[in-house]
Amino acid sequence: MKNLLKEIRDLIRYLRLPLIKKLILVYSEHSGYTINFIPTVKAIISEYNTEICFVTSQADDPILLFRNQGITALYCKKLLPFLFANIDSPVCLMTMPDLGAYYIKRSVNNVRYIYIFHALMSTHMIYREKAFDNFDAILCTGGYQIDEIRRNEELHSLKKKELTEAGYTRLDDIYSEYQNHKGPLNSKKKILIAPGWSKDNILDTCGVQITTSLVAAGFDVILRYHPETVKRRKDLIERYDNAFADNPAVLIEKSVADNNSLLTADLLITDWSGVSLEYAFGTERPVLYINTPRKILNENYQKLDIEPFEVSIRGMIGKQIELNETPDIVPVVQEIMAGAEKLKQTIIEIRDKNIFNFGKAKYANAKAIFEQLKAAYQAGRKNE
Repeated sequence: MKNLLKEIRDLIRYLRLPLIKKLILVYSEHSGYTINFIPTVKAIISEYNTEICFVTSQADDPILLFRNQGITALYCKKLLPFLFANIDSPVCLMTMPDLGAYYIKRSVNNVRYIYIFHALMSTHMIYREKAFDNFDAILCTGGYQIDEIRRNEELHSLKKKELTEAGYTRLDDIYSEYQNHKGPLNSKKKILIAPGWSKDNILDTCGVQITTSLVAAGFDVILRYHPETVKRRKDLIERYDNAFADNPAVLIEKSVADNNSLLTADLLITDWSGVSLEYAFGTERPVLYINTPRKILNENYQKLDIEPFEVSIRGMIGKQIELNETPDIVPVVQEIMAGAEKLKQTIIEIRDKNIFNFGKAKYANAKAIFEQLKAAYQAGRKNE
């Protein structure tokens, strides 16, 4: 009831806000996504002197405590469909796909919707087939996304969206933090296990086994849950808490709101999670992939005849093993770590060839969003 009352107050507050304070509405589902927006939001405020209205669906999202001049932060969850139907900001920036497909519809007002990615993954396998069809503009992380989106538009005779060579601020932040990381050298090698949340992921299939094996071999282990796992799989969380909560060699991490585990881990083990690209490109260290069943939300993805980026480079930025090979994971881990330096240059080359505006994504994002705001204003003037 307390949260609902806060929602009602914040919804009324949004509707009453002067337009100058909500020219751009940013929507985030939770704090794990909020951190993807912050660099871009700050760049918009500093570079273009434009205020932001930031809406989150997490009642304790730290953004709600943010007292930065230029940001009005509001909470909305249960009333989100009503808010979206009545948005009167000229521009809405979001990282939630499937606009218009389910309960979140486009506003009755003339709003430009911009999609910003929260992962470096391709657009056509792990997202639903029509995930981006109702957006006006998309801030792309790399050329592969542009190729995929244009091919999809061609196949389905869709109106062309405005695609920006943007980049990925989360990667920029991880790289910057890693370069400045002053933490002590690990007395024991540290392994980060960070799976995705799709069915039959590492935690479902082999997580207990590989964690036990790595600890027995003398490694420290960080178990980092995906935010959707925390939200949807209480049974899985309880199983791992019971197995490892009292083990001093295992750290269980239930939030992705900071990058510390990525910075301190000597190796990442994952399945099909997008964190593999953030880790490899941000720290220039290799990844061990366990080939669990792929996360496929678009059964027609092969019609584009484009191999997903994350699939194409999987064997180039680390090593892959099958599920039946996980009982022998320790020597594989040792082998990869011993050859990490040799893989570093390959990782750098793949990153620099494929990712836009590395180190400068927030400025590219801010410029593109401000251009959309100007276009919205000019269109509004023409319609007067």
